[in-house]
Parts: sequence; structure tokens; C-alpha cells
Amino acid sequence: MKTTTLLLLLLFLVNSSSAETFIPYTPDSLKKGDWVEIESVHYYPYVAPGIEEKVPWRAENIRRVIFKATVTDLNERTLTLDYTFKSLYDCRNDTGKPGFYYFDSRYQQDFTFDHEMVGKRFLRVTYDRESQKAHTLDRQETTFSYSKNYVPFGVRQAGLSAYPGTTIQDSLPLDKQLAPAVQDILTGWQEDGMPRLAQNMRVIDASFSLPPNTEFTCSYVNFDLSDDSTVHKKIFIAYPTEHKVGERVTLLLTPGDSITQDKELFATTHKRRYQGRGSEQNNFQYSYRRFADLYESDLYMYPSDLESPDKMKKAFQLRKSLFQNVLAKDFKNMDPYWQMVFERSEQYLKGALALHLYMYASDKEVWHKSGLVDWQAPYFVSVNPLIDFAYSMHRPEVANYFYFLNVYTMYKKQELKADNLNLKTQKAKEKYLLNPADDYYLNKHILSGFPKYQVNGMNLQFLIHDKTLAETQEDYNDFIRSCPDTSLTNQLRRAYDKLLPFEAGKNIRESGLKIADSLHLVKGSDRKYILLFLSTREQGLPAPSLQNALDFKKRLESEGLASIVQLELYSKFQSNNAKRVKPFKAISDLQIEELRRKELGTVTILMREDGTILHRQFTNWQFDPSPALEIIQNDLKREDESFNDFLKGFKEGVLGTLLIAAQGEREAKEGT
Repeated sequence: MKTTTLLLLLLFLVNSSSAETFIPYTPDSLKKGDWVEIESVHYYPYVAPGIEEKVPWRAENIRRVIFKATVTDLNERTLTLDYTFKSLYDCRNDTGKPGFYYFDSRYQQDFTFDHEMVGKRFLRVTYDRESQKAHTLDRQETTFSYSKNYVPFGVRQAGLSAYPGTTIQDSLPLDKQLAPAVQDILTGWQEDGMPRLAQNMRVIDASFSLPPNTEFTCSYVNFDLSDDSTVHKKIFIAYPTEHKVGERVTLLLTPGDSITQDKELFATTHKRRYQGRGSEQNNFQYSYRRFADLYESDLYMYPSDLESPDKMKKAFQLRKSLFQNVLAKDFKNMDPYWQMVFERSEQYLKGALALHLYMYASDKEVWHKSGLVDWQAPYFVSVNPLIDFAYSMHRPEVANYFYFLNVYTMYKKQELKADNLNLKTQKAKEKYLLNPADDYYLNKHILSGFPKYQVNGMNLQFLIHDKTLAETQEDYNDFIRSCPDTSLTNQLRRAYDKLLPFEAGKNIRESGLKIADSLHLVKGSDRKYILLFLSTREQGLPAPSLQNALDFKKRLESEGLASIVQLELYSKFQSNNAKRVKPFKAISDLQIEELRRKELGTVTILMREDGTILHRQFTNWQFDPSPALEIIQNDLKREDESFNDFLKGFKEGVLGTLLIAAQGEREAKEGT
């Protein structure tokens, strides 16, 4: 009995120790190198429509300044903090004209301001560790000067760019702005581990854990719905955020939320329902997918039904009525920030669809007369992508804002090529295509601020999947160097690192793909080739892929290369088509799972028989062997470097022997 009790007690202790615990940080815990980021917010008196409360994460009529305080020295008696200026965002509506004055220090090339101040120490403060009061201040240059550009509402006049023609100068005394926080940062430190600062100032990040301010309980978060996988977490967030929980669930969280999922309802109906503060926006996104999910939208799913402007108008009117009714009836208590998010998302969806269908329409005059592509239409003039990234959701399935940005840049580039306004034919599409470098730099001229980096980041992700890393290296380096948004650069870095093992010259054995073990690679064999194609397409093998494979086999035979090129082609297809789909093979579930886990999608790799990669592509859903033949033929013409080295050494050795022999013979003659 005692043994059982001890085992149960031990098990309880083990389980308890594995639970998440928060240990508050105190001023006495601070060590050299620790830092906190402080945000100071100023609300301009005119409040923009939609957001009536003073919330620090709104994008209109607000000035947000972020400072960083770093521990640079400490001893038994004193602690020194260096204060640096990190960023400033300033957006104020103009009451006299339809637009706003805008500045964001993160996008240096788009604005005029004192670049030297960003990241520079302007204040050093030494505190008494016992009283926690400041007693020594060392001020540097503290005035930050900047220029705000006037930006009209809407997206038409000069694209999404800033408007340098109208600016106003402004300046900010950083030391006065930060003075309340400097005095309170240690004396106002609470027992929960959060420094409490003056009104409209708050700590938003730190090198140590900040006390949780948001809580949620969520169940069935993985793809395997037979697994309960209930997750309960308490986290700290500074702003509204999309928080990924498990493999399937993304929660929309606001600081202060406390959300609990109805676990029993999901177990019986597979419907997600939440209770508690913050439940409204989450119930909206999971209960009304037509408004919260781009790919399930009735407008997006059936755009062919909207090719008539009249049909699109009716669809817009019906959808707007349904949307407003849902918000007023079921979600009237939704947080105003998230309500703005969904409203803006609707506007961007409509604007993107109107532009998209207009660009591909054969009769553009009908669309002009309809007013749907009028830049004074509500969904164009009531949004501004320069600031609306603050109200955008980033998941691909809900990213209407990013969908609009991509369509808009396509439209603007089409405008620049006036001879190609109709993209309905494949020939016209090919004519429009730009080389990667031109496309990248043209986007930089069309857009500014966050939209520019978002579009070019997505553009580069596509290019590095479709082209080699070497071909896009210059543009990749430029983006990593110039983009101030780490969420975008980190996303691109991850994609780059994921593709690096498949770069030309690498060996597929180093890629980690399990199928490499089944390819019968032959070490030292570099005059035979393997063309590998892996497709995870749920719809099965596309007919053009089969035809391409059969045509390629015939081409190899006609070129006398059939014996040296091995096709390893895997896809999904119906079992009764097994004979017809040769030379394809059925792809295994393990291979599909591996490709999904590695986020590779469709894979095409041409390699030598020893595994050396010559060419790869990850974007085309169909099997397209068109570049492979030329690459193989060129590779066969290459000189064998190792053999050439041998010949060179052999020749040098023979020549050296002959020279020595000749020298010896000459010396022998001279001796006689």
C-alpha cells in the first residue's frame, strides 16, 4: 500500500513539474544585457471611423513610439540602463481634406528623417538598487526630426506609394517623451513581474518572460481528430494576434482575452464554439467561413459566375446584406478591432475580384460603364493598403488584403504594358511575363512601405521555388538587407534554407528525402541520369502530365538516350488506370506526408545517377520535362575533370622524366 501511495505521489509530482509555471522577474533579477521595450502612445483628438476606443494597436490617428532600455552595467549599489530609440509610427487624419499624414521610421527609403537617431543611445540613467530611483542622467542628442507625407484615402492616384508632393515637418523630444517611464521603470515594478508605467505607456516586450495577460483552452487542434489534444495556455501578447494552436487551429487573440472551447460540441458535431472574452471573433471565423475564409467565399469560389458586371453587383449586394446582418445579430459585442479586420477583409475581397475579372475580360468597356472598377467605388476609396496591414490576417486562407495587393500590382504592371491589356490568351500571358529581376524591381517602384515588402517577399518565395537559388541570389540578398520586418525576412529565410539542400551541385542523399534510399544511386556513375517527379495532388494525375511523360520517353528514344535516363515518376491515380498511367507509379502515403511536412508540394529533380542534382523545380503541379533534355545533353558534353587532371599529371610526369633523362645525357657527354 505504501509503495502504491509513493508511486502515485511521484507521478503527481512529475506531472505537476511538467505544467507551465511562470516565475516573475524582479529588478533584483536583472542582469547585464537584459532589456525591455517600452511603447509610448499619443491619441490624436479626431477619431477615425470604426475605432472609437483608445486602443494602442489601432492604425489611425495615433502616434506610437518604441524605446528600448538595456542593462549595460550593474554592481551591488547601482544599475545602469541605456535608452535607445527603436521606431516611430505617426498617422493622423487631416480634417480639412480626405486623407492623412503618415510616417513610419521602419521604411527608411520612403521618408525623410534623422536616420542616425534610430538605434542610437540618447539617454543613460543610473539607478540606486536599494531605493530603485534614478539619480544620474546622461543625455545625448534627443530631438528626432521627421517628415510626414500626405496620403489621400483610397488606392488610385499614385498606387500605394507615399505622396512626396505634400509633406509637413515634425519633431519629437525623445527624452521628454520617455521621462515618465525613466522615473517609474524600477519603482513601479509589480509583484507579477510587469513594470507599470505612466498613462499611455507600457512594456511590450522583454528579454525575459512577461506575466501572461491572455488565456485559452482549445481541443482537437491536430489533424487526427480522434486525438483529444486539449491545449491550455497562458501567454503574454502586446497586440492583437493570430496564434497558431496545434496543426489545425488558429485563434484570434486580443490582450486580456480568456477563451474556452466547447469541447463536447466539437466531439459530437465537429463544430468549433468558444466562450469567454474574445470568443466573438473566433466564433465568427469558424462559424461563418464564407466571410472569414478566402477559399470558401462564395464570391471567390465561383468567379466564373461573376463575369457579368450585373451578376457581380447582385452578388456584392447580397453578400453585404448577409455580412451586416451576421455582425448586427450574432456578433454585436465583437471587439472593435476585430470587427474592423473583418470589414476591411470584405472590402479587399470585393476590390480584388473586381480588378481580377476586369483584367481578364474581353469587353472592358462594359466593366467601365458598370462602375465596378471605378476607383471611387466604396471598396477602393474606404481602404488604404499603406496602413491597413494593421488590420490584415496573415493566414493564406483568410488573406484578402494580400490577395488584393497581388492583383493590384498585376493591374499596375499591365497598365505599364498598354499593348497587353487582354490576358485571356496564353500567348498574351507569356508576352506579359517579366524576368525575375525586372518583376522584383518594378514592384519596388509601384509600392511603398509594408505593401512593397509583402508583395516582393511573396514574389521571391515563388521565384526561389521555381528558379535556382543562384539565379535569385542578388534579389534575395537585397530583400534580406532592406526589409525591416523580421516576420517577412524570417519567412523567406526559412524557404531559402528549406530549398538549399536541393540546389544544383548538391547530392540528393543530403536532402533527407526518404525516396533517395529507393533510387538505386550508383557512386561514381555520372554519365547516367534520374528524372524524379513527386506529386501530392489530391485530384490525381493530370492528363497533360501523362502525355508529357509519354512524349518525353519517345524523345529520349529518338535521341538515343533512353538507356541512360531513368524516369522515377510518382503520383496519385485510380487503380483501374494502372496500365494507362505508365511510366508513373503510385505515390505512397509516407512520401505524401513527408513532402507536406517539408512543405515542398510537387517535386521535380534531375540528377546524375550518383545523386548529384542538376536541376530542380517545386512550383509546377504538372510533370514538365522540357528543360531536362537540354541539361542532360550539355552535361554529357562536359569534360571529365578528374580524367583531365590525370592526363595533365601524366603528361607533366612524362615530360619531366624526359627532361631529366635529356639533362643526364647532356652532362654525360660533357663529362667525356
